Amino acid sequence: MNNSTTNGAVWRGYVDLAGYSMEKLTFYIQGINAQENQNWIGPTTNVEVIDVVSKTPISNDNLNELLLPSTSMYSPGFLDSQQDMEQILFCRYRQFYTDSTQTNADLLRLAHQSVWGEGSATAASRIHITRYVKEMPNQGEVAKVPQAVFQIVGVPDSEAEAEYMMRLKRSYEYAG
Repeated sequence: MNNSTTNGAVWRGYVDLAGYSMEKLTFYIQGINAQENQNWIGPTTNVEVIDVVSKTPISNDNLNELLLPSTSMYSPGFLDSQQDMEQILFCRYRQFYTDSTQTNADLLRLAHQSVWGEGSATAASRIHITRYVKEMPNQGEVAKVPQAVFQIVGVPDSEAEAEYMMRLKRSYEYAG
C-alpha cells in the first residue's frame, strides 16, 4: 500500500477460537500484549504503527484512510472510525521519529504512544490481528520493522444461554 507521499505495509493474522464456538463457550479475555524483538531502525523521518486486536477484521478501505496525509491516525473504535469500541479488544498506536543528535542516527525514537480497547469477552470464532506501518520515507529508504508476537490470554467458559446467544448474535452482526 502506498501513494506519492507515504509508504505503508500491513500484516494480518488471527487466533482461531472455532473449537470454543463449537462447544458454545465464551472466551473471556484476561490480557493482551504485543512484544517486539528489536528496536525500530530506519533512515525515515516519521513512522506510525498501529496494532489492532479486534472481533472483526480491519478492512483495506479503513487502512487506506491512514495513507492520506492528515493530522490524525485512523483510530479504530473512536468516532472517526468504522468500528465501535466493543469491536476493539486492544489497540496500540505509536509514532517514531529520527533523532539526528544520536550516535546511531538510524535508531528511531518513540515520540508518542496511545493504548485503548475494551478487552471484553467474545463468542466469535476468530480474534483478528492487524499491524499497519505507515512511514514518510527519506530518499526512498524504508524502516526495518521488528518481528512481533501478540499474546492473547483468556479463559473459555460457559455462560447462561440467553447471554451467550446475544454475544454470538453480536459477533455475527459485526462480521457482516
